[in-house]
Amino acid sequence: MTTTLFGSLFSLPRTMYAMANDGLLFGFLGHVNERTQVPVLNLAISGSVSALIALLFDLQHLVEFMSIGTFLAYTIVSASVIILRYRPEKNTPPPSNAGTPSSLTSPPTEGADSNSDCNSVASAESELLDLSEGTGKLKSRYVWLVNFLGNCKPGDAVTGSVMVYTASCIFLCYLLMLISQTYFAPDWWDYFVLANVVLLLIGSLIVISAHQQSTSSGKFRVPLVPIVPALSILFNVGLMFHLSLLTWLRFLVWMVVGMLIYFLYGIHYSKEAASPNSYSILMATSEAGRGAKWGATLRVNQKSDKVPILDEEDFVH
Repeated sequence: MTTTLFGSLFSLPRTMYAMANDGLLFGFLGHVNERTQVPVLNLAISGSVSALIALLFDLQHLVEFMSIGTFLAYTIVSASVIILRYRPEKNTPPPSNAGTPSSLTSPPTEGADSNSDCNSVASAESELLDLSEGTGKLKSRYVWLVNFLGNCKPGDAVTGSVMVYTASCIFLCYLLMLISQTYFAPDWWDYFVLANVVLLLIGSLIVISAHQQSTSSGKFRVPLVPIVPALSILFNVGLMFHLSLLTWLRFLVWMVVGMLIYFLYGIHYSKEAASPNSYSILMATSEAGRGAKWGATLRVNQKSDKVPILDEEDFVH
């Protein structure tokens, strides 16, 4: 707990500043002290709230409350790693065969009618081959899955499969918790449902693996995707089910407060699409605390402690 408190005193004020700089929190939380270059107001608010919570709640309750937030955060990160690995980049160029002469309409010839069937078959085969080209599209040996997935955009099928996998993990952990209870006598129907949930879980992983991953290279790249993130989701959900009901109720209240702040304020003032390199700007600027307009980036502070450690292209999920 001591390590967590000291870590929060350093990380939480800067997290609040980053969210305020992005427009997700109130503007006054983006103020940086001109002399110390530290968000002093955020430090005072986060420290006071942390001290008040530590005074009102028992240590065991605080540990569980901290754990459920950590487990949920790691679950979201693991799901995001899978989704981003299979999501095509916005600046991905079109396929190389998109502008070839064979794809252009040719003038009619005398044998056009007799070769119409051959042309239709060739076009159908080319469409199936296009499914296996590019990030987020089906691999060539899994093109038969298009009959079940439909004409989804690249990455959409993976996103849906991640949601199905997460829901299956929740249901699986709930069933295992019920079966492990001494007062609960499992029947054959319970094991039948359990087997179907496991099959659904494995099937969603197969659908994810059937798509083409991003080939972008970088210094940070999670290995064995989607197996490692999928196991992380399963373990985190299982650990969350071992927490008490009161911890879940407190967490629900905390989530409601966060949702209210986001939907009533953050979603209307978000700057997510304002700049393509907002992360680097946030790390390199401190104009918000120099009397300029909040969120301004007129000058860039070139001090060594303000320069980004890594470029944005170094982060590959």
